[in-house]
Amino acid sequence: MVLCKNIRCPNYYADTTPVENVIPLWYNEGMKVRMRSKILLVGVVFVVAILLVYSLLRLGDRDFIAYATPEHAILDLENTSLGTHPVSINYSDNEYSAIGAFYYENGKFQEIGTRYANEKVATKQRPIASIAKVITALVVQSRLSISSNNPGDIVTISGNDENDWKKAVSQNETNLPVYSGASYTYAKMLQGMLTVSANNIANLLATSTFGSFANYKKAANEYLIAHNLNATTIGDDASGFDSSTTSSLKDLVELGKLTLEDNFLKDAVSHENIQWCASSGETNCSEYYSTNALLGTDGFVGIKTGFTDDAGGCFLFATKRQVQNTDVYLIGAVLGSPSVSTRFYIAKDIADSVDLQNSSDDTSFSSFSTSSWELGKIDVLQNTAVVAKYQTVCNGEVKAVVENPADLNSIIWSDDIKTGITYHFDALTRSTKFGDKIGTISFNKKDFPIVIQPSSSQKEAENGQSWFTKLRCKISGHGLS
Repeated sequence: MVLCKNIRCPNYYADTTPVENVIPLWYNEGMKVRMRSKILLVGVVFVVAILLVYSLLRLGDRDFIAYATPEHAILDLENTSLGTHPVSINYSDNEYSAIGAFYYENGKFQEIGTRYANEKVATKQRPIASIAKVITALVVQSRLSISSNNPGDIVTISGNDENDWKKAVSQNETNLPVYSGASYTYAKMLQGMLTVSANNIANLLATSTFGSFANYKKAANEYLIAHNLNATTIGDDASGFDSSTTSSLKDLVELGKLTLEDNFLKDAVSHENIQWCASSGETNCSEYYSTNALLGTDGFVGIKTGFTDDAGGCFLFATKRQVQNTDVYLIGAVLGSPSVSTRFYIAKDIADSVDLQNSSDDTSFSSFSTSSWELGKIDVLQNTAVVAKYQTVCNGEVKAVVENPADLNSIIWSDDIKTGITYHFDALTRSTKFGDKIGTISFNKKDFPIVIQPSSSQKEAENGQSWFTKLRCKISGHGLS
């Protein structure tokens, strides 16, 4: 076959080539164009078909997440439990009473919560008498850091110091005898002030540590501000004998906690007696007893008593108890009781009225009486870390678990349980992997991470899928790994 460039071509090949075998060149080029168009059309149709199939098979994020959002999570928090032994409490004897519960962790007391006989007076300021010496001790410690290995410098008693002691005796103040020329370490003076409640030693500590009472008062106010003790006022002395030193129940519980967090002060307030020598050379020595009549009974370990006519009977106390093998400190305060002895009865009544749940029998939230002060150890998830379950397309059921479930075993007041647990979950996405953090559960003022884990093996999950679902998951790239 011969290709021609023009219409006269057949005459040129008349002797050798039949006319019917001669094809014009313009005809051949048109055929190529048509062929290309057909190929392009077929290609377009093929691509469109592939995209259509892919779009039909592919799981979009919306389709996947629709089965795995917090709204579809099956929360297991109803398993939270705490045994119950409700106790009805009547504090009609003294509305200025409070008790806080704490547990010790990493060198700090972690608050479980504080309860007040009358919430309305929790921040109301009242004279605190000799409880002011706790503030003196804390402020001195903030400057000197006294410990068993660091008793501090030796302070020699001056004639003025001796006169201050005689003045305290004449005014019927609690005191420890000191004579000019005697000497004491700061550690000894702190012990004397806190155990015997000696007013003259409190004032001596303040002035010898800071140079003057004015300097002490400035440092004390700075300490109160630093610790957010906004309802406490430093008065005209360091002992509390003057009624101008005031505080609130709320602040006193915090001051008690700060005292027990200091190892030296914690030991000092627990002493039932001390040996004190009024003169140098270990002469004129006597044994003096603590003003805290409850020390050594029913777990009481401190902290400080107080009494003046204006303040009434005052007591900042601490007792150590156990809740299911966990040490719990109950730190409480009583202000304005009618007598010295009454403050002890009220404090003991408060401490004993806190029901310490030590039974292994657990019950649900619904059984609690919020009118009682019950303290117990709570296993938030009853030995399971699962807080939510998701039903996903490609992995079947997956679970949200607390990363360290043992950390959720905590001490809590019974009436705090329902409000004490909060949580949030993030939606699962295509990029989520097993082990990723997908939320947080907050309990007892702490946050615990929630991570995603399979409920069953991937093989078990796939066995329950149709071939169509498997194909869709594979094409989509969904599926946690």
